[in-house]
Amino acid sequence: MNAGYPELTPQPLPATPSVVTGRPRSLIFLGILLAFIGIGLGAAGFVLSYVTSLGAVGTIMTPLQLVAIEMALSGSGSALTGVGLFLVFFNIARIRPATKPWTSLAAIVLLATVPAGLILAGAYFQAWSAFVSGAPSYVDAAAQWLFTISAIRAAVALAGSTALLIGLFGLIRSLSSR
Repeated sequence: MNAGYPELTPQPLPATPSVVTGRPRSLIFLGILLAFIGIGLGAAGFVLSYVTSLGAVGTIMTPLQLVAIEMALSGSGSALTGVGLFLVFFNIARIRPATKPWTSLAAIVLLATVPAGLILAGAYFQAWSAFVSGAPSYVDAAAQWLFTISAIRAAVALAGSTALLIGLFGLIRSLSSR
């Protein structure tokens, strides 16, 4: 090309390592799928309790079985939603480093809500079964436990919702700074 001027010959650019690969993107899609399945399970638990309160479903024999099914649906739904959103935000943090502080924080908090939701769903069922089948002396204590567990479940749900908003804020913030 330019034999007399070697500094003017085009040189290949050094290849920068690509952060975006196929694996994080597929994990994001898997996370979205898990989150939607979890939301559906949680909604099914709510619909089941609502429909049976209207008397439309007569196959569930006792209120204890109803609460057991509802807590199983609710607990597994919140677990799948938490794991799914963890995968979404964790892998977005890997793909877009500008969002890392926000999405990493959201991912960690959402991952922590998974065992908390499962443990609280089991504790709620235990307290409910003590409330329904216990002696009259246990009814007051079981009612206090039900109230306490419900308040803690609400706090865990608030933490998960706040983490979701923080992660979305990080995404929006990175998109507007382009």
